Amino acid sequence: FNLRKRQEFGAAELLADWGIRPDQVIDFQTLVGDSVDNVPGVPGVGEKTAARLLTEYGTLDRLIASVDKLKGKQKENVQAALPYLARSKALVTLARDVPIPLDWDAWKLKPYDPERLLQFFESHGLQSLARQVRGTIAPGPRQAMLFDDELFPFGANVVGNGSTETPAAPPVQAEPWEAKYHLVDTPAKFESFFAELSQQKRLAVDVETTGLDPLRSELVGLAFCWKKGEAWYLPVRAPAGQAHLDRSSTLARLRAMLEDPAIEKINQNIKFDLLVLRAAGINVAGVAGDSMVADYLLRAGERSHNLEDLSRTYLRHEMIPITDLIGKKSRKGPQLTMAEVDTPKIAEYASEDADVAWRLCEILEPKLKTAGAEKGLPPLDGLYRDLEVPLIGVLADLEFTGIRLDVSVLARLSREMSEQLAKLEEEIHALAGRKFNIGSLVQLRQILFDELKLPRIRKTGITRAASTDQETLEKLAAMTRLPAHKLPRKILEHRQVSKLKGTYVDALPQRIDSRSRLHTSFHQTGAATGRLSSSDPNLQNIPIRTELGREIRAAFVPEPGWRLLVADYSQIEL
Repeated sequence: FNLRKRQEFGAAELLADWGIRPDQVIDFQTLVGDSVDNVPGVPGVGEKTAARLLTEYGTLDRLIASVDKLKGKQKENVQAALPYLARSKALVTLARDVPIPLDWDAWKLKPYDPERLLQFFESHGLQSLARQVRGTIAPGPRQAMLFDDELFPFGANVVGNGSTETPAAPPVQAEPWEAKYHLVDTPAKFESFFAELSQQKRLAVDVETTGLDPLRSELVGLAFCWKKGEAWYLPVRAPAGQAHLDRSSTLARLRAMLEDPAIEKINQNIKFDLLVLRAAGINVAGVAGDSMVADYLLRAGERSHNLEDLSRTYLRHEMIPITDLIGKKSRKGPQLTMAEVDTPKIAEYASEDADVAWRLCEILEPKLKTAGAEKGLPPLDGLYRDLEVPLIGVLADLEFTGIRLDVSVLARLSREMSEQLAKLEEEIHALAGRKFNIGSLVQLRQILFDELKLPRIRKTGITRAASTDQETLEKLAAMTRLPAHKLPRKILEHRQVSKLKGTYVDALPQRIDSRSRLHTSFHQTGAATGRLSSSDPNLQNIPIRTELGREIRAAFVPEPGWRLLVADYSQIEL
């Protein structure tokens, strides 16, 4: 039965659609393979070719017995596949001896438990399916069936076929999201807001900017929250004609509070806010919490600790997507910046961010005090309070300061490496016996394996073509008994120089600021082991084991009168 088309699919339909008989299905799937399930088939044999071969030879066994009758590339491909075809056939063959009792009533689609299903999907990282379940966990009329046309809607389960059951469970009544958000866009409203702000000892602060680079983007507004369900947004930029506060005077009034270490500040990924405000001339003090870092300590193995996922997990709340404000990326035009979005929309969005971060910290920080107790481990709140949270400010200082780059060193290296690549290209072409595109894997395979007859060591996972990755080339280069072993060695050398030139030598000078300093972004929650990671650019991956790598590192220099100190704890996370 074809579940999608809801049609019977018998021998006649199979012959018309696939061109084979039912008894040939297993052999057909063996020849074609399945890249999704990593089942290798015969290279170059698709559905039409497999059907033609089975029509001519009847079975896979007869095809193998008659392999000598095949011609050209097809014969080579079938012969090359012989060592693994038996395994592929076993993988595509369904086990028909599994003892399953026939209970048609038990197999009917029944109402699901949304909360249990959502927890299962979230715990296994099935985010797309989890989003579908969340669509049913909301007040309002009954939702449509969760997985339309997917959970075997045939027989009595098909609507209109006599079934009186409704397959989908009724939506769970989630706790309503109660919130009151204020737009503070006039001096009078600011004075009222500031009077209440001045009484607070702990608050969430979230900034909105024109971009994602905290040091190069412009401040658009600030959101504050100090109680569940209520937040305030202060726009300091707005579209033409819309009310907003004066940037300079607003920051001047907020400076004392933001720089007061006695007033605790929290947020989600608060390091971004620290950097934006630092670029605006405010050195925020009193950082006391970060919901992203707290969740990381509780669930270090999770792939994501972003605000939207934490809101769904802990608050069962779907946040306003940023695309509702700035639009989606498309070829028709660029996305808006936050400075171009109407202030009432940003007020709701930014206030929700601050509110959710506040609520999450209220939930997560107490959990840190009890985490590990069942396993006899010490609580995590000390690690959070004494190490991870203070580290946020340290990393912000490192990112804001940056590291000085001697562009002249890299410019010289770029010229030298261009000359080196040109020389390597000549040597590679000479060893190959002709010119070819070194960056083309297809042409490289033809040179190495077809023309120079080097052995095919391994194949790629999907196309099953001969691999030309680094491990393969290193093995070929080590086969010094073969006359052509010098070519893969030169290819490796060319790849190394080309990568270093493109990734570091030419790219890094494009990212420096007016003081010749390079700014990276450090991530506290990027590795389950607790190690930091770095991006934009990755400064933790500058090579050191090669002479070229050491020359690149020589371009990182201190200010005059200073020295760079290198220290490393070996395997400290262990």
